[in-house]
Amino acid sequence: MQVDPEKLDETAERMGIAAIKYFDLKQDRVQNYTFDFDRVLDPKGDSGVYLLQAYVKAGSIIAKS
Repeated sequence: MQVDPEKLDETAERMGIAAIKYFDLKQDRVQNYTFDFDRVLDPKGDSGVYLLQAYVKAGSIIAKS
């Protein structure tokens, strides 16, 4: 499957923003936290990237059924 490079850049930007928002919203609002890109973009565990990956996989399974 070929992906248009412009579409790829747009998708990467949206995924990055979504990952940062997810990380920010899952933090406790009454405590300070340290922002860490490695934790934000971790494809394993409790992260926005993992959540988006699971969503895409589920959508693919549904589409194939």
